[in-house]
Formats: sequence, structure tokens, C-alpha cells
Amino acid sequence: MKIWSIIVLVIFLSCRATKEINKPTDREELSSARELLEERRYSKAIERLNNIIYRHPGSGFLEDAQYWLARVYFEKGDYEQAEREYRFLLRNFPTSRFAIKAEYELALTYLAQSLPYYLDQTLTKKALKALKAFIQRHPETELAKEAEKKRIECIDKLARKELETAKLYIKIGRPDAAILFLQGIKERYPETTLLPEIEQIKKETKAIPNQY
Repeated sequence: MKIWSIIVLVIFLSCRATKEINKPTDREELSSARELLEERRYSKAIERLNNIIYRHPGSGFLEDAQYWLARVYFEKGDYEQAEREYRFLLRNFPTSRFAIKAEYELALTYLAQSLPYYLDQTLTKKALKALKAFIQRHPETELAKEAEKKRIECIDKLARKELETAKLYIKIGRPDAAILFLQGIKERYPETTLLPEIEQIKKETKAIPNQY
């Protein structure tokens, strides 16, 4: 009976040791998560990354896992959760090697959530503010060039909203109000790529008599 007990114990310990040996390392978990991200298997990627974050809080790959977790949610289209994860990274790992990328991508989460130009533009303005701040803090980086393009995209979106309002004034027979609106767009958004269109509409509007 004692012999059988010893045999069972040896088998149990052997199986347990085998499981420990076969258990993936943090590096392997991270590599697997990135592969899953490329394959767009988002749920599995999130599971792998959470294994590192929650099961191994002292891991040397914790910052990596946190960044890629935010990135997975961004790629998945869950921008609200991505925003939370980027903020967590920047708050808890401000000196991380991923900090600059995370700061830029956080701004992109605002832009991704912004509504069409004819609706509320609060998030577009938030994205614009974040992008301007990013460019000021990291002007020499390659990401600053990308951020500048996105900044102009925000400006154009805000200018488009006001331009459509000016067109509405023209339709209801108020060209005077339209001209004031068009001039205001130029003053508020001098960098918009819509300036040629604004100038053309302004020129045509001046020839229209007021109906009121």
C-alpha cells in the first residue's frame, strides 16, 4: 500500500513538473499575442496579454503587454476601451519606451470616436487639442509628421461643419450672413485645406441679393 502511494505521488509530481515546464513564458505569451493581433484574433490576443498583466504583475514584459493590450482594443475598434488602456499605460509607466507611441495613439482614439461633421464635434476638438500638444512635445519625431496630417484632418472637419452652415444661409436667402460665416471660417481655421472652396463660394455669394 505504501509503495502504491509513493508511485501515485511520483506520478503526480512528475505531471505537475511537466505542466510547469510546458507553461509558456511571458515572452512567448507576448509573441503569441502579437501574432494573434496580426491574424485579427482579438479575443485570444487580449486573453494572452491579460495573462501577463494579471498573473505576472512583476513581469519584465508588463509595459509591453499593457501597450499591446491598448493596441489590440484600438485595432478591434473598441476605442473607448483602448483609450482607457492607453491612459493606464501613460499614468503608470510615464517613462515607458512605448509612451510616445501611446500618447499619439491615444489622440487617435478621440479622432476615431468623433462623429460626422454635421453632428457634435466635441471629440474632434479633443483630438485636435491632443494632437497639437503631442506635436509641441515631440516635434522631431516621425510620429509628429503623422500627427500634423491628423491635425489638419481635424481642422478640415471643423471647418466643413461651418462651411455647410454658410451654405444653408445662402439657401434661405441670407448671403450677408453666409459671407460673415465664411470670413469667420478663414479667421478661425487659416490652415484648412478648404480655403479655395471657401473663397469660391464667398465670391459667388457676393453677387446674390439678400431676400430679407
